[in-house]
Amino acid sequence: MASPDRYLAKLRGTLLSVFHIKPAASPGAPASGTWYKGDIYTDSAGVVWHCTTSGTPGTWAQFSDSTEADDYAGKMLFVDSVYGNDSTGARERPDKPFLTVAAALSAAQSGDQVFIRPGTYSLAAGITIPSGVSIRGSDAKNVLLQMLAVTAATTLVTMGESSRLEDVSLKLTSAGHYTLTGLLWPGTTSATAKWRTSTLTMDNSGAGAGTSNVTGVLVQSTGAPASEVFSARACSVTVLSAGDGNKRALLMNTSAGIFRARDVVLRCSGGTSAIGAEINIAGGLLDFRTGATDGSTADISQTAGTLSIESVTLYNATANGLPFMLRHSGAPVVFGQSGSIGNNEYIVPGYNVKTSLEVFQRLPRNGILKSLTARARVASGAGKSVTYTLRKNGVPTAMVVTLADTTTSNQDTTHSVAVAAGDDISVIATVSGGSAEDVVVTMEYY
Repeated sequence: MASPDRYLAKLRGTLLSVFHIKPAASPGAPASGTWYKGDIYTDSAGVVWHCTTSGTPGTWAQFSDSTEADDYAGKMLFVDSVYGNDSTGARERPDKPFLTVAAALSAAQSGDQVFIRPGTYSLAAGITIPSGVSIRGSDAKNVLLQMLAVTAATTLVTMGESSRLEDVSLKLTSAGHYTLTGLLWPGTTSATAKWRTSTLTMDNSGAGAGTSNVTGVLVQSTGAPASEVFSARACSVTVLSAGDGNKRALLMNTSAGIFRARDVVLRCSGGTSAIGAEINIAGGLLDFRTGATDGSTADISQTAGTLSIESVTLYNATANGLPFMLRHSGAPVVFGQSGSIGNNEYIVPGYNVKTSLEVFQRLPRNGILKSLTARARVASGAGKSVTYTLRKNGVPTAMVVTLADTTTSNQDTTHSVAVAAGDDISVIATVSGGSAEDVVVTMEYY
């Protein structure tokens, strides 16, 4: 079968921008006839030749495609949902895009960028970004990578060392209960990989009764980035689920590394345990700055390790009843006691007095009280103690601190208490044997 007619575009020094060249009857460069430098010839296979030296038949070189500089892009690969072709896709060729992200990643080398043109890309399987490779979409609004209605445990994207993912939207859904992970950070990627200006949506809210763990961002990395290095920035994560199991927008567990997020918005709802951000690994640090988190069970949870926040909006003002760290201290709430105190007496907000009457301090906004601390000038003495309990609306809370024996300062590092605007708080003392003297009780109000 004869090769179809060929067209060459962007030829210089012509009146027309496109020439129509009819293929010859045989393959290869011309073997006879007199030709001149610059002549163009198409053989039966569709290969285009150009004459480099005049003669009979002259000297010929082939170019199947344009060789102009703007047809190349160093260290880049392109993915196109309309014109892409995985069979002809080529590295460093904008005119030869791939059809699938997976094919482009297979061809990518360390230091390359895979650029994704606008479109919706349904992945056949989860992807792993190779070490040193970055993925960038044209913009998060118009580039969607998705896996819909999966029927098995699935991880949508796994970050590689020194990889980068930006300007894309990600989506993973299921109608059943399976372990679902949107973005996994293994190895030391929390220190080397970056996620920027993207969105992630996880949804198995229609699964009904059953058990599944659904996690938007799962950090299992031992990486320890410097304080100014953020693994995730300017991204949003939404997890919509149902049933039992752990539902988390951001979870750090398994590996005691450091993960830093900035300008990130988290939302997690549905099911019996839905938390916006949780750390559950001793020795790990989850550093969350300037953002927001909304969890229908708790906004944050420092289950194990350290959760540090700064300028983060807690939509429901809930911390799962657990403490957390503030990079900058919250507003102090102060109660004072001058001299010793009797059993079941109250210390008064902001004053160095005590009374048998419960005196309240009314709170003006939703928030969290944490880090109940007592500091005395004189200890209770051997075999004696005084215990201070925070009460909310006349009911004791779990926040308790005790000064026993020769101890003059102590802090509750285990609990926090969620409060709402208009709640009344007070502090009651329980004395055993004798109380410490001149005590100041404080807590942080975030």
